[in-house]
Amino acid sequence: MSDRTFTQEEVDNIVKGRLAQERAKHENMIQAKEDEWRGKFEQYKETVEAERKRTTADKIKTQVVAALNKYHAISPDLADLITGKVHVKDDGSLVMDGANQTEISIDDGVSAWLHDRPQFVKNMSIPGSGVLGGLNIRNREADDANAIRAAMHIPLK
Repeated sequence: MSDRTFTQEEVDNIVKGRLAQERAKHENMIQAKEDEWRGKFEQYKETVEAERKRTTADKIKTQVVAALNKYHAISPDLADLITGKVHVKDDGSLVMDGANQTEISIDDGVSAWLHDRPQFVKNMSIPGSGVLGGLNIRNREADDANAIRAAMHIPLK
C-alpha cells in the first residue's frame, strides 16, 4: 500500500466531487419521479373532466326527456334538439335559454318549445268521447231521415 498522505484541501476536493456526483444522480432520479407523477396527475385531471362532462350531459338529457314525457312529446329523441339550449350555472343547477336571453327551468323551456311546435306533441284526445248516450251512427241517420220527412210532410216508412 502506498502511504501517500493527502492535504485537507485535497480531501475536501475529493469529498466535494463525490458529493456533487451523488447529488446529481439523486436530482435526476427526483426529477424523473416528479415528471412521472406530473404526467399521471395531468392524465387523472383529464379523466375527471371527461367524466364530469359525461355526467353533466347525462343529467341534462335525463331532465329534458322527463319534461318531454310530462308534456306528451311524440318521442324522447327530441331531447337531442333541445339539449344544446341547456347549460350549467355556477351553482351547478341546470337552466335553459329562454326568450330574450333569459334563463328558465328545463320544465318551462320544454313546455314553451313544445307549445311553439305542436306537431311534436301527441294527440291525447280520446276518440268517441264526445257522443252522449252511446248513440250509434245508424240510429242517428235514421232519426235524421225521419226528421227531414216529417219536416217535408212526407209519410214515414
